[in-house]
Amino acid sequence: MCRTATLELPGVTDSPRRARIFLVEQLSDWGWKPNDGVATLAEQGQLVLTELVTNAVRHANGQLKVRIDAHHDHLTLSVTDPLRPAGPLVPVQVQPSSSSGRGLTIVDSLSSAWGVRAEPPGKTVWARLPVDGSWPPDLCSG
Repeated sequence: MCRTATLELPGVTDSPRRARIFLVEQLSDWGWKPNDGVATLAEQGQLVLTELVTNAVRHANGQLKVRIDAHHDHLTLSVTDPLRPAGPLVPVQVQPSSSSGRGLTIVDSLSSAWGVRAEPPGKTVWARLPVDGSWPPDLCSG
């Protein structure tokens, strides 16, 4: 792992917005430039992180921890919440008229891998996004 950043958030409706801002600021702090491919990674990351945080806010009722891990070839986004996993998380088919239920389908389609692990007393849901090689050369050296 090259770099890590974390943010504690309350389980409130404004938290997905705050998580998106945190992600974009971290990518910028780590040396990403829009002409280096950040737009695609930032946009996909914002969508995935929004879904992870929104699910935690909607279902967990408590403090959340957002973590961003930069690796040479991927970015891992994770959200830890106080709700224990009730079983495996899987994307579900929803009707076009349904107002919710698409979050994990979005995460699954934008991520190279994702999953959930128990983090007593709760869980962490994570997603891995591929990086197109646009990290600054010194990102992992300092």
